[in-house]
Amino acid sequence: MFSFSTVRPASITWFSLAWLCTGLAGTALAVPESVEVTGGFSAGILPRDGIDLLVRNPAAKGQVQAAFVFHPDDAQPAVDITKNVETKIVSPNPLNFTYSKSELHGTTGTIKSTMDILGPTVVIVKPGGPTVKSGYTLRNQVRGTITPGKGENLKVTEAIGVKDPFSFSDSGSGATFGYKASGIDIPFSLLKDTAFPDLFSPDGILPGAVAADTSLTIQARVVPGVIDDPASFWSSPAGALNLFTLTITSDIHHVITALLTLGSSTPSFSVLLSDTSDIASAEDAIEGAFINGVVTSDLNTPFTVSFIPSGDVTAYTLGFRTDAALGAVETPISEPASILLLALGGIVLVRRGQIRRIPRENRRGPDRKAQA
Repeated sequence: MFSFSTVRPASITWFSLAWLCTGLAGTALAVPESVEVTGGFSAGILPRDGIDLLVRNPAAKGQVQAAFVFHPDDAQPAVDITKNVETKIVSPNPLNFTYSKSELHGTTGTIKSTMDILGPTVVIVKPGGPTVKSGYTLRNQVRGTITPGKGENLKVTEAIGVKDPFSFSDSGSGATFGYKASGIDIPFSLLKDTAFPDLFSPDGILPGAVAADTSLTIQARVVPGVIDDPASFWSSPAGALNLFTLTITSDIHHVITALLTLGSSTPSFSVLLSDTSDIASAEDAIEGAFINGVVTSDLNTPFTVSFIPSGDVTAYTLGFRTDAALGAVETPISEPASILLLALGGIVLVRRGQIRRIPRENRRGPDRKAQA
């Protein structure tokens, strides 16, 4: 909204409209320098029988890929990573991606992925199971940033996908861990600093992040057999079961919506939600962890999902996937004040805080012929 200082009643001030609009153009819109989304989670890999996991091939694989839908697009190749569960080293880590082309409107973007492995982890579990479990915890944080250029309200988006599997088998050569007939518990936590953009575009036209194009999605999947290639694991392997899918979104007022979907048991795997977890309470806890769009402290274990293999499954692969998307609107080239200048032209009179147009016939002063 435009605002003007009130002029004292006795004063009349003349301005060139071009000068006035130049000043207004800088205050017509709140234009963000950049917009950012951050997602972070941790997921436990805990044996249900309480007996520690046997490490067979410590170097599990992973994959990270980034894409920028700018002008032009920049779909960057996937980067392979290794996750060593013995040394707790993820390499390369962190991974940084930068828009690498010459953007027509000056928009720039960056994406970062950071992954950590913790463990063996000792966890005091809730009533109904063993008192202590030892296993590992995977932590992943992704962050996307867009600095919009000037492009007549055009939309731009960027996305990152992080994929990883860990396999369990007593015979498979590529298996990370030995087989666990008792199954695995997966306690989920949402990490501090998970955040949505500070400023959303109110209508998808004015500058800011675009709520409809901004989201965080976290999944866990189990598949029969040993599949150590991340791309193959997250394609469509036979018998794949998505244990849970959590999607978090925000509206323009930072009202958070968490949608948690639990997978159904199959002939190969039974899926369990811990006795103290239920989907509605987990969603409420996740939504309540955000304050003005930001998680200010770790939300520990709003839910725990478990799976148990059937008797005919002698090997399986468990994996996690993080997908983050960020959308923004490029800054308009012609802001409202500049458009006003083109439409009106000429000179305006400001008096007592009001603006009125000076009729054209009154701009030239006394008639020169009359003076003659």
